[in-house]
Amino acid sequence: MRVAVTGATGFLGRYLVRQLAQAGHSLRCWYRPSSDRSGIGEAAGAVEWVAGQLGEASATRELIRGADAVVHAAVQWEGPRNRGRGSHGEPSVFLGVNLTGSLQLFQAAFEAGVPRFVFLSTCAVHEVILDDRPLDEAHPLWPTSLYGAHKAALEKFVHGFGLGQGWPICALRPTGIYGLAHPPSSSRWFDLVGRVLRGERIESARGGKEVHAADVARAVEMLLTTDAKGVAGQAFNCYDLYVAEEHVARLAKELSGSLSEISSLKCGPKHQIDTHKLRGLGMTFGGEPLLRRTVQELVDAHRERREKDLLAGSVSTKLNAITQTAGLAGVAAAPRPMPLLGPSPSGANFWTRQAFRARVSRESPCPSVCLSIIARCAEGAEASSAGRPGRSASAWATANAGPWPPRRSRRVALNPPTATRSATRSRSTRSPPATSCNSRRRRLWRGTRRCS
Repeated sequence: MRVAVTGATGFLGRYLVRQLAQAGHSLRCWYRPSSDRSGIGEAAGAVEWVAGQLGEASATRELIRGADAVVHAAVQWEGPRNRGRGSHGEPSVFLGVNLTGSLQLFQAAFEAGVPRFVFLSTCAVHEVILDDRPLDEAHPLWPTSLYGAHKAALEKFVHGFGLGQGWPICALRPTGIYGLAHPPSSSRWFDLVGRVLRGERIESARGGKEVHAADVARAVEMLLTTDAKGVAGQAFNCYDLYVAEEHVARLAKELSGSLSEISSLKCGPKHQIDTHKLRGLGMTFGGEPLLRRTVQELVDAHRERREKDLLAGSVSTKLNAITQTAGLAGVAAAPRPMPLLGPSPSGANFWTRQAFRARVSRESPCPSVCLSIIARCAEGAEASSAGRPGRSASAWATANAGPWPPRRSRRVALNPPTATRSATRSRSTRSPPATSCNSRRRRLWRGTRRCS
């Protein structure tokens, strides 16, 4: 199938793209100039990116052109992303963009004859819950936030298109969604797992009804392929299990061997969401094993982050030692290359410049390369100082200070040329002109000749 997807660059959207591409569907997805389109892995080859967003009529027509199905997961936020009780965000955004923009997408897909449409709603349509009936799809929709209110309003249009027009459009209501995000630091419970790994005491009574993003993506794919008559105008609750933060902390402690102390404060949910309608279509959820695997991924993400920080710290420590040896402790903090010392016969200043260049690029994706460069710089600086008894690298650098870059600067290799007259004369057809000793040394160190 050719599936048009909105919200593909979001947290849930990346899981939707990967699931649909793995199932063999070709995708056309919206993106904005500020969107991060990375993090979809091998699914990138199945995606056609189209610039656009909610509320743009031309972009809407381009998105659904020739589509066999539409998955609408986009929502524009302005203000705090708090899905708890109370109002949040700008009313004009939910009314003028999310609500009317989604209705525009509904109408355009209906008029174009798109065979399937899945709208991603939310459990936030159920904020006020009655105790005298099950919390199923027939429960009244009483949201307490603008986010939940606009989703509830769109669900009514889903009923109108599906039940009134016979169009196979349906709504999926996921609860809180967890899973490894891109980047991992944006994942739910990432900070909590970090506190456990640091051995901090955990006292949290918070918890919520959760479902993994991969399960939501599988439910969407199932709704696209199941019998059209069974989903037209329907809403489906999508919920796996209740997860308390103290339970996540205990899993992280067990998987990491942490000594963190975790208090028992949470008793459990007051209401349970009924999902028999979705399960009746054949849907299954990951449950506790999937939650445990996700916590392990968070632990691994923290460990990888710590290794990178340690490597960056090792690079910084080695570089500081080199710059102090050469008398350039203040240069290490420079934001970009600046005039440094001129060439010296001992080679100490060569190593200082190489170390500085490595310092500038230590934030690159390959810090191990910088570390190896700095290690060689350390060896070269030590050898240069040892080759001049009684005069340190700093003394030679100070005595031979000059303009940077040199007048006839050349790109030098990591290993400097041997600064001996015999080696230079063996490579030259004639001797350099007679001039001052210091000038001759500088030309020999650069491996260049100057005609006079």
